Amino acid sequence: MMLRIPALLDASGVAVIRGIIDAAEWTDGNVTSGRQAAQAKRNMQLPEK
Repeated sequence: MMLRIPALLDASGVAVIRGIIDAAEWTDGNVTSGRQAAQAKRNMQLPEK
């Protein structure tokens, strides 16, 4: 579920978060999917830490 929270971050805060996300090493979402889900799952995700 996504929840919109108006004015949570100002423009500079959004820029910082976007920079972190853009610089992250994304992996294939199938890394965490089960056998059946792997046939349908088509996403990139951040590795679990």
